[in-house]
Amino acid sequence: VSMVLQAFGGDAQRAIAYLAKSLDIASEADLARLGVRVRCAGMWLDIHAPDEFRFAVRSVPVTRELQEAHRTVLARLVSGLESLPENFTEAEIIPTLKTMLEGTSLAPTDFFPTAYDLLLDRSQGPKLSTLLATLGAARSLSLLRASL
Repeated sequence: VSMVLQAFGGDAQRAIAYLAKSLDIASEADLARLGVRVRCAGMWLDIHAPDEFRFAVRSVPVTRELQEAHRTVLARLVSGLESLPENFTEAEIIPTLKTMLEGTSLAPTDFFPTAYDLLLDRSQGPKLSTLLATLGAARSLSLLRASL
């Protein structure tokens, strides 16, 4: 819940709408409970969450000069995202994440900091597949394409 809330810039209503749709929550009672959870997660983030747990999605894309192998992997990630619907699931991006490093000398620990930098302005973050699915294709692509 806290990851989704942060992905939506702290906007509780957008987080609730996303989670309700993702979790197929429809009853008023379940929506009310979800609203309480989201508000509690927001308070926890504001008061208790360690700095390394907090993140903010970039509002403006940044352009980075990348080494060739990083650019190749980023291009594969962008291509994989372009082939997906806007509201793809985490399971739909995993095949791209599993194969995008093939034929390069990079390991996930070499490339993922680049992706997190482009998305979050930091070297690490929540599980990349979850983050990308939460952001959606358009938002992810707008932040990643700038460095191609």
